[in-house]
Amino acid sequence: MQKFFALLALAAILLSSVSAQKCNECQSSNDAKCVSQTKFQNCMNNVAFGAEATCPTGTVCSNTDDVCVKSESVDGTKILDVCGSGSESSSGNGENCAVCVGSNKFACVSKTEFARCVDQKVSTTPFSCGTDETCVTEALALFGNICVPSCAFAFIGLTADNITCTNTVYTPPTAPAVPTQEELKLACSNAGDTNASLFFDIDNTADTTCSSYIYCEKVSDSNWLAILYSCKSPTPYYSKADNKCIATKPTRCTASAPA
Repeated sequence: MQKFFALLALAAILLSSVSAQKCNECQSSNDAKCVSQTKFQNCMNNVAFGAEATCPTGTVCSNTDDVCVKSESVDGTKILDVCGSGSESSSGNGENCAVCVGSNKFACVSKTEFARCVDQKVSTTPFSCGTDETCVTEALALFGNICVPSCAFAFIGLTADNITCTNTVYTPPTAPAVPTQEELKLACSNAGDTNASLFFDIDNTADTTCSSYIYCEKVSDSNWLAILYSCKSPTPYYSKADNKCIATKPTRCTASAPA
């Protein structure tokens, strides 16, 4: 009897994931299809039509009626950054794929793989589930195991499309290349042409993860002190607009901050 109720509980969890919004799919909540983190198409009868529209700067494609919302409005529950989660912005991996949820020590990164959570970010080393098992993030809190046997899916009548991650291979985020001291000083010098202050911070534009920034201090007319700093959890992303490290990934970023 206990196993029966456990299966029913798992069914409820997985059925709830069916209604979760996915990248590159028409959403029933707003009749929009997010084709990337900042672009969408309109949908009718669950079919996308017309040209792609681009969200205004600083906004992302969501599951709301407005479609495009400010990045800071995303809460991960009611308001989703539909294409912003997972290893790539348009992969459709699922809203909780490669995302550390709450106090979970593990997160699904593919259909059959999971990774450890370190400072609320997935590590670069994946671990495989057992033979004929599928990774389901929600199962970790309920059953103490993130890998679910396929017989549970068969009993409930669901397919692999209803799982946390639809991707079959995990591609870990790559650490940004470290600029040389000459490159850092050149970036400061270029920024100094339009900045009258003797010291300031600038965006490290070469870092697609937005996890670092450059401190610039003018020592003389032709010499700069340039130091590369990294943002750390719980604010792993640098915001040029806010001039500080923040928790929400800026829209210009094409990859998640490395663990």
